Amino acid sequence: MLRHANAAGPPMRPVQVSRKLPQPAKTPVLYLSRVKAQQDLLPYLEILIDREDRYTIQNAAADSLSTRYEANLSYGDADRSLWGRFTLINDLGYDSEWLLQTSQWDSVACFTPGKTGRWEVKLTGQRVPFSEWNVPKSYHLGTLLQIRAPASKAVTVYLHFKNRSAPPAKLDLTIFESAYFAEWDRNMRYVQGIFLGILLVIILHNLYVFISIREKSYLFFVIYLLSACLFWMISQQYAYELFWPNSPYWNSISQIVFFALMVAAFILFTRSFLNTSALYEKYDRAFLVLIGLIMLVTFVRALTGSSLNAWGLLIPLTLVVFVIAFLISIESYRRGYRPALFYTLANIAFVGGGIIFIFSELQIFPIGFITQYGLQIGTALQASLFALGLADQIHFLREKAAQEELEKERVKTEQERRVAEELRRIDKLKDEFLANTSHELRTPLN
Repeated sequence: MLRHANAAGPPMRPVQVSRKLPQPAKTPVLYLSRVKAQQDLLPYLEILIDREDRYTIQNAAADSLSTRYEANLSYGDADRSLWGRFTLINDLGYDSEWLLQTSQWDSVACFTPGKTGRWEVKLTGQRVPFSEWNVPKSYHLGTLLQIRAPASKAVTVYLHFKNRSAPPAKLDLTIFESAYFAEWDRNMRYVQGIFLGILLVIILHNLYVFISIREKSYLFFVIYLLSACLFWMISQQYAYELFWPNSPYWNSISQIVFFALMVAAFILFTRSFLNTSALYEKYDRAFLVLIGLIMLVTFVRALTGSSLNAWGLLIPLTLVVFVIAFLISIESYRRGYRPALFYTLANIAFVGGGIIFIFSELQIFPIGFITQYGLQIGTALQASLFALGLADQIHFLREKAAQEELEKERVKTEQERRVAEELRRIDKLKDEFLANTSHELRTPLN
């Protein structure tokens, strides 16, 4: 587990510091009110890069480093330790509870000034044991931190972000009023439950079909969906609480592992469903190379503890997989393989949902149900269309087998007809020969 300076583990002992707290001067103060129950923190945040991870909270809050904080500061893959600070004022007129949602770092420590002049420390993050997380279990299982905002007082909050590998590409920080977040979280859980329920039904159905007919396409499809479910549960932190709450290292690498397994199962499903080994040998070899590269990256990152930026390699490899799969499916449909249409539409639905979600995250599309849950909707549509494609594959192969059987019967019938005609022709020639011979024998020679 990653440890923060002066945050050695539970129970967290407050750290004695001066009551004098430097106020951020390069960003505006965040005013908390019910009018804005959800706010993006980035415009109010200042960043200090601690590349060597040597600052404690005393250093980060000291006047000597105050001028080194920068607003809108970008960071790179080597910047695996960052300090952030922002100042808030509670305009509600009474003490209130707020929740700070962060992007998925290995660990995030939140330092707030206590009543006795000590820093109160709260933790969250992928490599922090779940039992040490600050947020109550009743809330959404994301990376959240509770902040208590006293009425009409300015409070400077310090955050320490740490990662062993390359940090997240984007520093997402959003603050929610607790009651507002609880309602939003409840609605989100309903959607997530429906999403996972749809995938579970499809998994069970196709697992039953696989057991019945032993067609390996169904097995690869089931593995793909199971990996997708676990990947999603990990990204939402459900898996951390339910399956491995005392394994922070595994939690930090599990998302990459199941993402790689999901992509590998997708490739194997594509190879089986579109019969690439027999019909598209060049693309099939490319698929095998891509599986090898994906597994190699995952092995180096997950099993050796390397600081390799695995996502920076896996995402481009996955895009190559989708492009190849799309080209093969189009060509297969052009050659008359009807189930390839379902396969193509399934991938279009998934990519479309992903694009909608990304555009909403970039604030190009307005926030709504479709944009907020575009990726889940696209995944559910993809799974449903894949299932329809597998069902159509059975019908298509049966129709093809029936047509081949009919064609065999037609050829056999045609051959029998020709043989019968040939026999009749031979019989006719025989009769003519016998008649001529008999006539010749009865006719005396001149």
